[in-house]
Amino acid sequence: MSRLWGALVAALLVLAGALSLVALRVSAGSKTDVERLAEDSVRALSESVETPLAETVLEGARVSRSESDLGVVEEGKRLLERYRGRGDCVVAQAGYLDLGGRTWGCVMQGEGWVELCVVQEGDEGGSTVVTWRMDADDVDV
Repeated sequence: MSRLWGALVAALLVLAGALSLVALRVSAGSKTDVERLAEDSVRALSESVETPLAETVLEGARVSRSESDLGVVEEGKRLLERYRGRGDCVVAQAGYLDLGGRTWGCVMQGEGWVELCVVQEGDEGGSTVVTWRMDADDVDV
């Protein structure tokens, strides 16, 4: 099981790296919405990682999307406070995914699950939050 989580976290870090590359491209050019960012990131991950494990991990993820009236900083704080209040997980990784501070993400790890959250600045204020949740049972390795 420990080996599975190590591989899962490695795949998530590769996804976070792909997200940062896409976010960097977005911050330098025209802004896209978070769904486009997610699609580009999954495409970049599948192109950069040759292991079937990464594809398997992403196929098992449940994706949720929500809008927030809060900005990126405030929404990121709210997310971390919500996870801290749960008391059943730790921050595996967190930080900005672009140079402009318009996209922030975190990887949260609990017993038997991982969530990757990305918060992106909205076009007209507020922010968009996309979360990928994976449970150990979802990954067939």
